[in-house]
Amino acid sequence: MRKLFFTKNLSYNITFFKAHKGFTLIEIIIVISIILILGSISVPSILSYQNTQIEERFVNSYINQFKSSQVDAMTRDIDVRVVYNSSTLVVSFCLGPGFTVCDNVSIPASVRSSTNFAYAPATYFINRYGNVTTSAEPPPPNIANRINVNIKTLNNTVNITEVGGVNLQ
Repeated sequence: MRKLFFTKNLSYNITFFKAHKGFTLIEIIIVISIILILGSISVPSILSYQNTQIEERFVNSYINQFKSSQVDAMTRDIDVRVVYNSSTLVVSFCLGPGFTVCDNVSIPASVRSSTNFAYAPATYFINRYGNVTTSAEPPPPNIANRINVNIKTLNNTVNITEVGGVNLQ
């Protein structure tokens, strides 16, 4: 008869446990199934978190580049052309007058493959007053061809107002 509890004959219990080496097939199958279940639950969460972080970096990079270009436009008294290229998936911030010097912000695959991704309009200008306009020739600040820019990703909406304010929702 096997004794699993402490008895007077302690050496019997020790030899009983030493006699069992390894695991049974059922124990191994149960452990593997638990690992697979936990993995199948955690992998989508990890991927979603990773995509959210990539999107956050893109949005922050875009906003920082917009603000930097806005400061350049006002301090250098030049225009900045902002172009979204849907074939290369890059947003270019090009300084005038010939718009040849450009800083690019790449749109990550996880952001552009999002069903919510929208970028409108494809081209706009930041004039020397810091306003967002539709034309390269900057009007006086009170002329009404200013526009709003909207970028929508899966978790964020960036709205750049006509006077150059940035709202992140």
